[in-house]
Amino acid sequence: MKKGNATFRSTWHDEDRKSQWGIASWFFHLLNIDPIPPNFEVPVHAKTDKMPYVSEMDLHRWILPRALVPFAIHCGLYYYGGIQLHPLAAFALYTVWFKLFGVMLLQMLRAVSQQCGFLDGTHPRDGVPDQSINKVLMSLISTSTYRPMMAIMLAYDRNQAPHISFPWILAYIGLYNVALDFYFFHYHKAMHEVPWLWKFHSTHHKTKHPNPALTLFADEVQEVFDIAIIPLCAYLTMRALTSFDFCASFNFYDWWLCQMYQMFTELAGHSGCRLYATSPSSFGLLPKLGLDIVIEDHDLHHRQGYRKSGNYGKQSRVWDHVFGTTIPREECIPSQMETKKQPIPW
Repeated sequence: MKKGNATFRSTWHDEDRKSQWGIASWFFHLLNIDPIPPNFEVPVHAKTDKMPYVSEMDLHRWILPRALVPFAIHCGLYYYGGIQLHPLAAFALYTVWFKLFGVMLLQMLRAVSQQCGFLDGTHPRDGVPDQSINKVLMSLISTSTYRPMMAIMLAYDRNQAPHISFPWILAYIGLYNVALDFYFFHYHKAMHEVPWLWKFHSTHHKTKHPNPALTLFADEVQEVFDIAIIPLCAYLTMRALTSFDFCASFNFYDWWLCQMYQMFTELAGHSGCRLYATSPSSFGLLPKLGLDIVIEDHDLHHRQGYRKSGNYGKQSRVWDHVFGTTIPREECIPSQMETKKQPIPW
C-alpha cells in the first residue's frame, strides 16, 4: 500500500528497523493493532463503485456480548460469591476490559477494511506516524484509563447490586450519545471556527485520511475534553433526564454500556472502511429519520475541512442537520448501495 500523508508516514515497522523499536512499536506489533501494517493490501475502488453494507443487528451482535463480559463477571461475584467489589477492584475489572474491547475493535476494523478497502480509495490511508507513535499510544491508554476511572468515581456504588436498567437502557444508549453529541458538536465547531481555539485542534486534523488508532490523536487540551469533559456533561444530562419517578435512574452499569457504543462509533468513524455502516446506538431510530451517521461522514470532515469544515457531530448527524453543517455524502448514497451484506469477523 502506498504511503500516505508524509506527516503520518509509517516506516517504523519495517523489518530492518526492529532493533530500534521501543515500547510503543512492540505494543502495536504484539497486539496486532497497527491499522496499516507492512504489505497491507486492500482493494481500491472508484467512488462510483457499489458499496456493501453491514446490518445494524450484526453490529449489536458484535458489541453486546463483548461489552457485557465485565458486567457478567461482576454479577457472578456479587450474586454467587457474595463479593461487593471495592471501587479499586471495580476500576481494575472495567478498565482492563475497556482496553481489551478497544484492541478487539481495532483488529476487527482492520480485517474489514482489508476486505472492503477504504473510502476515497485512490488516495492512500495515513498510518501510525513514525514521529508520533508514542503520542498515539498514550492517547489510547489515557482514554481507556480515564473514562472508566471517571465512571467509577462518579457513578459506582459498591453497595448497589449490579443491574442494567432494562428495557430503559435501549433508550438510554441512544439518548446518551445524542446528548454527548450535543456538547461535542458545539465544542468541536468552536474549535474549527473560533480562531484562537484552532491551535488546540489542529494536530488532530493533520491527517486527511485517518485510521482508528488516530481517533484521540490530538493536543492535550482537546484530549481533556474528548476523554473527560464531554462524557461528563453527557452523564450529568442523563442523570437529570432520568431523575423522574416514572423511569429508572441512569446508573454506572448503564453508563458503561453507553460508553461501549460510544467507543465503537468513534473508532469506526475514523477507520475509513468503504462500507455502509450506521451507528447502532439509536437501535434503528435515527436512520429512519435520516439523522444517522455513517463512516463516510467523519471521513469527509477530515478530508474536506480544515479551519472551516462540517459534519461536526461524531455520534450522529442530529445537530449537524439542526444547525445546517452537513457535508453531502459522495460514496454512501442510495444509488451505489449493494444488496451484498458484509460479514463482521467475530
